[in-house]
Order: sequence, then C-alpha cells, then structure tokens
Amino acid sequence: MMQRRTWWWVLGGLGALALLFLLGVYSVLTLARGGGPALGSAVGLLRLEGTIVSAEDFVEQVEAARKDRGIKAVVLRVESPGGSVGASQEIYAALQRLAAAKPLVASFGNVAASGGYYAGIAAQYVFALPGTITASIGVRMSHLDASEFLQLLHLKPDILKSGQFKDVGAMHRPMRAEERALLEDLLRAMHVQFKAAVAARRGLTAEQVDAIADGRVVTGEAAVQAKLVDAVGDLHDAVVKAGELAGLGPEPRVIDLDEDRPWLLRVLLGERRATWQAWGRLLSQPMIGYYWAP
Repeated sequence: MMQRRTWWWVLGGLGALALLFLLGVYSVLTLARGGGPALGSAVGLLRLEGTIVSAEDFVEQVEAARKDRGIKAVVLRVESPGGSVGASQEIYAALQRLAAAKPLVASFGNVAASGGYYAGIAAQYVFALPGTITASIGVRMSHLDASEFLQLLHLKPDILKSGQFKDVGAMHRPMRAEERALLEDLLRAMHVQFKAAVAARRGLTAEQVDAIADGRVVTGEAAVQAKLVDAVGDLHDAVVKAGELAGLGPEPRVIDLDEDRPWLLRVLLGERRATWQAWGRLLSQPMIGYYWAP
C-alpha cells in the first residue's frame, strides 16, 4: 500500500515538472518573439469569428499582435454577421491602433456584415470573396410585446421606477409612442457613427455612404463596385498583399495567432475565449443569443 502511494506521488511530481517545463518554454518563446524577430519575421493571422458579443479577449489578441515586433503585418479574417454595438466599436478602435503600427489587411469570408464589416474596414486594404455577404450598414433593436400572453396566464406585473423611460422596452406592455421615438433617436445616432466610420475609412462622401447604408447586404463583387471593399480575393490574396506591404515578399511565413499557443496553455493562462471554444467543439453546437447590431 505504501509503495503504491509513493508511485502516485512520483507520477504527480513528474506531471507538475512537465507542466512547469512547458510553461517555461512558452515564456522563453514569448519573450523571444516580443523582443524582436528572433524567430523570424512573419505575417500574423487574426480571426474574428461568430457573433460579436464581447470584445475583451479579441482586443487582447490585437494588442499582442501590435506589440510583437516579430509580426510585421497582420491579416484579419472576418467570419461574422455582426453583434453588439459597443463590442464592435471597441474591436474597430483596437484594429485602428494596430493599422497605425503595421500593415493590416482584411479578408472577408462567407459573411462579414454589420459589426463584422465595421471591424474589417479598420484595415488599409480589404478583400472579399465574390459571394461574400457583406455591408449591412445599419443598427437594429428588437422588442417583444408579451402582454397578451401574460394576460392569458393572469399575470399582472407591478413595476416601480424612478423615471418614465426607466423600463423602456419592457415586455409586459406595448411600447409607448414617446418610447419608440426615444429608441429611434438612439439608433439613428448609432447609425450616424457607423456611416461616419465607413466614409472616413473607405474615402467616401456622405452621399455615397447614404446610398447603400440602409441595412442592405450585398455580395463581395457589389461591394467592390460600391467601394466598400478594395478587391475580390481570398485569404491567400490577403496574405500575399500583407507580405508585400511589410516587405516580406509574396510568400511570407504566416503565424495563426489563435493557434500559435497550445490549447492547454491558453486555458491555463486564463484565456476565456479558448475555454469556451473548447467546450463548443466538445458539445458540437453553437451558443445562441439575441443581440442588436452592428
């Protein structure tokens, strides 16, 4: 019995030493990359995927790429239908800082719409596939009136509030006219912000943006004609462009910044995004939510 317990201690100690060794190797490599092109200059690949709900983890990746002197240019791959306004704007701001420090090229996949398009236009050059669903320059909010359903259940909410607009959008009653006007003004202000960003980044006039900023989606080919993106091309074209802009030639080394670190290390180091991605792959089903966009 004592011998078996000793073996467990030995195995546990070896496992701990192996983990410390892996963390040490990772730290050395991180310092080497952060200190300069010790491991060779490369193009970094960032992936913005899925509904944009929170910006924190992705912004951390963007900032790491901006500070990494071994990464000479970045390709942003967008596969997103959009998401929350604040998170989209925060990602856009972080990408603008990245683009000010080194070449940033965007590559739109199947969908790069609304907040996904918003983030992508931070790049100096934007590619879209011919059939990419993109644009959707607009803002939306949904309201569910469940008052009749509550009446069927004989439920009558009793709401206490400090001001007439404190429960705006409440589900237990129809929306009042003044509340609708308030929310429409809010959405209109956000729409103006979105259109201003498109005009500034794409070099368009307010009239040109207004002509297409009614929430419609367009194909990648149509987006080129409307000057919402620069060219039709795939991820390979974006990598080539980034390599040329950074002086690395047409076939640069590419580092996938989302896969650059082992999954276990990313989870151990507290990256919530890696943890949720791992659970998502395990369960093989998407997380579904309701958001207003871009």
